[in-house]
Amino acid sequence: MSTIRPERDVIDNAGEAVRLAESIVTVTSELIETPLERYQYEALCHVHAAAIQLRDWLESDDEEESAHVAAAVLPSGPPDPSRLHILLVEDNHFTRLLMVRLLERHNYRVTVVGNGQEMLALLQQHPDHDFDLALVDLAMPVMDGISTAHEIRMAEQSRGWHHLPMIAVTALIGEENRQRVLDAGMDGFHGKPIQADRLFAEIERVLAEVGQRVDPSEIDLDRILRTVEGDWELLDEVLALYFTDAPRHVAAIEQAIAVADTLTLREVAHSLKGASGLFGQSSRVYELAYALERLGRDGGEMVQAHKLYKALQWELEQLQQTLQGILAQRREPV
Repeated sequence: MSTIRPERDVIDNAGEAVRLAESIVTVTSELIETPLERYQYEALCHVHAAAIQLRDWLESDDEEESAHVAAAVLPSGPPDPSRLHILLVEDNHFTRLLMVRLLERHNYRVTVVGNGQEMLALLQQHPDHDFDLALVDLAMPVMDGISTAHEIRMAEQSRGWHHLPMIAVTALIGEENRQRVLDAGMDGFHGKPIQADRLFAEIERVLAEVGQRVDPSEIDLDRILRTVEGDWELLDEVLALYFTDAPRHVAAIEQAIAVADTLTLREVAHSLKGASGLFGQSSRVYELAYALERLGRDGGEMVQAHKLYKALQWELEQLQQTLQGILAQRREPV
């Protein structure tokens, strides 16, 4: 059955609606002073997003794509673990619907919760979750995005949760709010209204900076075993010592960056680099520690140092989890 195509003037009017809504949103974003105005601005953002979705649907010549946008339903079937998994934290129904559809069209798996409290509860129930990244609204009921980010970062330190990259998705734009987001421990920022190309560019940037999961095939286990003369028990002891000391080095690096102490940064990074030689000079943890050492030596920018620190923290967590899996398989009876 063929798709019924709308008249050209209908499509043109939809395009004009998008341009008008975008103009109103742009002007209004500079006038927000009260909570009521903030929620009114959020409503305008949703109107803008709806206009974009309607225009794209009207302009689509692809029957399958047109039905996709019109239906806006979640896909069925079991999740594919090879697809990156996004945790979407958003209280507005329409924004959730729009973002889920956009993310799925880019082949992400998506789990949705409605506020920060629900996000925390989910992570507490599943601390070994497989989320690759979280998109977090700031203005939410019960628990807002900033408070949520603070709680999660504290839990990562105190409870040993692995680092979850977070991007703030908010109508509260501007340099001051961007800085609040970074100070809360988030990794990225996307201002509403949702713009798909910019959103996915930010997702790719954050994932690239914090690193990806360590592939077990990338670990040169034979080389590591040669270091301990093939003694698996000694390897257990060496790795236990390394992963006890490494978090202390990482914490010291974070503190040095916070106060722009380049001397301490260079010394601690040098020490961690030496210990990480166990995994080879081509390993990510060695490369990142070496990059931080050079930056401390050369008096580089602390903004860049913080990005390297975040990547190092992530790589260490992934390396530890991967090695634990390898060693657990080794201990399993045949």
